[in-house]
Amino acid sequence: MAGMSVHSFPEQDVVTLADLRALTAASGPCLTLVMPIPQPLELAARLKNGIRAMEKQLGEMRMAEAEAQELLAPVRQLAIAAEAGHRWAHALAALRAPGVFRHFWLRERLPETAAAGERFEIRSLLAALARDQRFHVLALSRSRVRLFGMTPHGVEERPLETVAPPETDLDARASEKMGEKDRDDDRRLLKDVERRVTAALEPDSGPLILAAVEHEAALYRRLNRYPHLLEEAIHGSPDGSTAQALHERGWEIVSRRRGEALEKALAEYRKHEGTTRVSRHAATVLREAAEGRVAGLFLTAQTGGGLPDDPMNRAACDTVRQGGWAFTLPAEDMPAPGPAAALLRF
Repeated sequence: MAGMSVHSFPEQDVVTLADLRALTAASGPCLTLVMPIPQPLELAARLKNGIRAMEKQLGEMRMAEAEAQELLAPVRQLAIAAEAGHRWAHALAALRAPGVFRHFWLRERLPETAAAGERFEIRSLLAALARDQRFHVLALSRSRVRLFGMTPHGVEERPLETVAPPETDLDARASEKMGEKDRDDDRRLLKDVERRVTAALEPDSGPLILAAVEHEAALYRRLNRYPHLLEEAIHGSPDGSTAQALHERGWEIVSRRRGEALEKALAEYRKHEGTTRVSRHAATVLREAAEGRVAGLFLTAQTGGGLPDDPMNRAACDTVRQGGWAFTLPAEDMPAPGPAAALLRF
C-alpha cells in the first residue's frame, strides 16, 4: 500500500447514485465510519473513538501497523480539519479504501457504524437518496427578488437579470383591493420574474419553493412554467429573512416529502406488483442482485446490523454497482411488508 495515490473529494452534503456506484467498485479493505453528532462539541471525541475502533478491526484483520496507519491517515486529517473548522452536522459518514476517500455531512440522524470489510456499508447513505437534496427558494417581493440554490447544509444566491419593479409598493397593498392598472403592473412584473427564474433553473430539476406574501405567490403560480414548483410555500414577506433563515424553512419543506427519484422508483415497482418482476424473498433478492438482475431495491432502515458483510448490504452494493438503484425507507413507507422489496429487470 505504500506510495499509493488517494483520490480525495471536496466536502459535500449531497449523496448521488453515481457516488455510491463508485464506492461499490472499491476494493477492500473498506472502512465505513458513520458518526451521529448530537452536539457540535462531541464531533472530535466521536471521530477519535471511531478511528480507534477502526484500528482495532484492522489489527484483527492482521494488517501491518504501517499500512493501517496509512489507510486511516485521511480520516485523522478529516477529524483535525473538522475540529479546527467548527464543522457540524447531524451525522458524518467517512468511507476509506485503498485509493478512495469520501465523506459526507448528513442531516439524517443515523446509528453509529465503525466497520471494516470487503465492501462499504452503504445503507446509511441510501437514506439520503430518498429525498431531494438540491432545491431552490425564490424570495419574491416588490422591493427585491432573490433566487437561491440550496443543499442540506449549503445555500448560494443564484444570479438573475435585474428586474425593475413598478414604483407602487405591492407589499403595502397586498390586503387592499387593487385597480386594473395595478393588477396589470403586477402581472407584467411577475411574468418578467418568472421568465428569468425559469431560464436560470432550466438545466436543473430540483424543487422550487416560493417565499412570498399570499397574493404574490398565487399570481406567480398562475404564470409559472417551471415544472417542479412545490405547492407548499414559505408564507409572508421574505424581505426581512436572511439566506440562512430561508434555507432552514425551505429544508423543513423538502425534508418532509419524498424525492422525485424515489417517487419514480415506487411507481415503477407498483406497476409490476403481483408479477414475477417483484420479489420480497431474501434468498431470491440476494441471488438476483449478485447476478445483476435487480433493477431496484428497497430496504427498511432497520434491516441488518450495520455491518458491511450483512447480506442485505451486499445485495444493495451488488444492485448499485451493476446499474440499479436502492433506497432505505422507514418500515411504514415500504412498498410492501417486510425488510426488503426488489424490482427485477426481467
